[in-house]
Amino acid sequence: MPGVGQQIRRTRLARGLTQQGLARAAGMAQGDVSLIERGLTNPTVRTVERLVEVIGTTTIRVSARQGAVPTRVPGVLHPVAHDAAPAVEWLVEGFLSRGAVTMLAGAPGAGKSLLAQSIATAAVSGNTNVVGIGVEPARVCIVDGENGDDLIQRRFAALGLEAAAWGTRLRVFQAEGFDLVSDLEQLDATLSADPCDLLILDAWTSLWSGSETSVPAVKQCLGGLRTLSRTHRLGTVLIHHTTKGTTTYRGSGAIASTIEAVFTLTRSSSATERVLACEKMRLGPEPPVRTLEVSEAGAFLLP
Repeated sequence: MPGVGQQIRRTRLARGLTQQGLARAAGMAQGDVSLIERGLTNPTVRTVERLVEVIGTTTIRVSARQGAVPTRVPGVLHPVAHDAAPAVEWLVEGFLSRGAVTMLAGAPGAGKSLLAQSIATAAVSGNTNVVGIGVEPARVCIVDGENGDDLIQRRFAALGLEAAAWGTRLRVFQAEGFDLVSDLEQLDATLSADPCDLLILDAWTSLWSGSETSVPAVKQCLGGLRTLSRTHRLGTVLIHHTTKGTTTYRGSGAIASTIEAVFTLTRSSSATERVLACEKMRLGPEPPVRTLEVSEAGAFLLP
């Protein structure tokens, strides 16, 4: 059976639809439709259903397991129209926007999870600032594969999160045997049933069984996350590790070419002092390097 991307492309062409027209009607980015049609990303069943609804067919069949990359079909060049550029919808100013994936990388113990949880607390509590960065009010979903229930609850209690936020504006899931490629449909269904604005995935290597050094595997995984983020109009923070003894995030160059922003969090001169630096930013001007204090009491900007 042809891959789902091939089926979508053939049916779209038979209906006389352009790739741009299909993407707009389905509320997606043209680049994401292109990746699906060429078999370079792993679409969820919900995403396929949205495309099928626009195309107007019931003949497309999704294989039982979408983990394998379908047979590639030839790519197509599309002219870019001179339309007004859409405004960036920042959730965390200069760090994360709707429809985007931001990677936050650092060594073990650098405070990545603490910083992410500080941002989550500000978002669900209606605070407007963390470490000098503007934070929009948001519903937050955390999928955790490293810290455990007890540690997460202790940290949020130390951050002053109100109990009423649990299960309403904040939802936390402990992942067991979860994989961001083969189980992406489950995450998609969870977000459809209970939408959020900010998704935190902690951490990449604990939530994905693929190889971070494999270009095709990285593109498939991160491409799926980017499509998920755009489909649900949410911002995704993907926590990752740096290479031991360096400040460079681990993995292939496909990471920087697939997602919108990469930040590193590194230790500085004291036990709690950290440096937050932008390694890549597609969404706007590169933000300045910030020196922070990160502890279980929260994250604070240092002068």
